[in-house]
Amino acid sequence: MTERVLFVVPGHRESGPPPPSVHELSHEFTVCVAAPGVAALATLREDGPYAAIVVQGWPPARHDLPLWNHLRAHGTQTSVIALAHAPALPVALGAVNDGTLFRVLLQPASIDAIAVALRAGARQYRRLRGEHDVLDRTMIGAIKVLTDVLALVSP
Repeated sequence: MTERVLFVVPGHRESGPPPPSVHELSHEFTVCVAAPGVAALATLREDGPYAAIVVQGWPPARHDLPLWNHLRAHGTQTSVIALAHAPALPVALGAVNDGTLFRVLLQPASIDAIAVALRAGARQYRRLRGEHDVLDRTMIGAIKVLTDVLALVSP
């Protein structure tokens, strides 16, 4: 199964095809593209989850805040990769340090660099999902054992 990734591309039409450079990744990933802001949030809610989200431009513009608030509020395991310009690099690196971003790539990034970051993001996503699944199954098993013990003690 190929991992699903979302590209948030400024100026992208909501129903248009992905940009040519993004299309090159479609042999390895299931690529979805959304315009920033409400369109990206709607895509994430309707079609998510995604293993990684690639955002062009960092720090996020004001209209992108609903997307970031959603990602923070829901504690998603999605890896967020930012394509930043040189002047925004200190802010972007601060976001990596505080856990908001998984990776930062300097624009213009090559498609190979983006692919490497996406592979690492997908690995991180699978690892976090695996941890979540193990904890979930462990909790369900512990509750089942506890109810079985209680049933034996007090029939």
